[in-house]
Amino acid sequence: MLFQPKYDITFVCYKGKEHFAEPILKILEKKYSIQYLFLERNRDYWHYKVKGKVIWNEWANKFAWHISKKNWKDRKVFVRLHRYEIETKYMQMIKWQNISNLIFVNHQYELDFKNRIDDKANTITIPNALDVNSFPFLKKNYDKNICALSVDFDIRKGYLNLIRTFNKLIKLDNEFKLNIIAIKSANSDEQRKILDAEIKILDLNNSVNIIQRNKNNNLKEERSEVANLLNDNDIIISYSDDESFHYSFAEGLLVGLQGFYNMWENPLIKEFWEDFGYNSEDEFIKGILDWSKLSNEDKLTKSLKNRQYVIDNFGDEVIANKYEELFFGVNK
Repeated sequence: MLFQPKYDITFVCYKGKEHFAEPILKILEKKYSIQYLFLERNRDYWHYKVKGKVIWNEWANKFAWHISKKNWKDRKVFVRLHRYEIETKYMQMIKWQNISNLIFVNHQYELDFKNRIDDKANTITIPNALDVNSFPFLKKNYDKNICALSVDFDIRKGYLNLIRTFNKLIKLDNEFKLNIIAIKSANSDEQRKILDAEIKILDLNNSVNIIQRNKNNNLKEERSEVANLLNDNDIIISYSDDESFHYSFAEGLLVGLQGFYNMWENPLIKEFWEDFGYNSEDEFIKGILDWSKLSNEDKLTKSLKNRQYVIDNFGDEVIANKYEELFFGVNK
């Protein structure tokens, strides 16, 4: 008996981890029926629960492994890999021959996968998508408030080195302020102590502000809160050692902040943000100082251009169209 799908798409994801996919799904929902399977434990997944013609598993983890155990024959199966998964045991466990396409958000990870794991698997790179309407552009009188925003105070975010670079910046212009904002987590207190100690050593208590916030599980409200936090600043910084896209950097550009990206430490996201990147700390500092000397009108002009760049390349509708073409062969 031939399979009769009840949905166009079945979206499979670990519960609470769908935030990167949500902007794409929201656009696809306008045209296609979507079944959502939000899972927590291995026993939550069963093949019979999957009712869609197309299967999209978000994150290349244990649920991708379970899905890959079956040859789905007349159904297409897609798995999306973000970053950390490429170093996990599941890369060797997933049966890639049963996956129609492995989707990467960063081309360098796709090349790494081909070189180290499986050069025969079907792969494609499609960048992350931004919920454009959740991050409206607000005209402002620009000041000298710098923001670094992330989901946690993880060491790979490079905040310790950012503070040291900022210390060099304010020796040249002491009007700048740095706000480091992250969600409170199990490890945040320990990381916060390290940052606070460095701030004290460098005597930056009046110039650097560490802000811990609570995560809002309502995605719409969470994005509104992030947009408000970003709008209190003028510059968004990407200083991480390791990113596959850097979502908050893109959100900052959408609301009108000027971006500065540490390209010498993290060349992985150069494909997205090269126009905002600097090859050395000295160039980075000079770039910020040069921007601060522009007229407010020139800053607004640059910011509008930056926003349009994000919309044209990573906007929810643009990326959703790429998924539609991949899933159903529809080319707009």
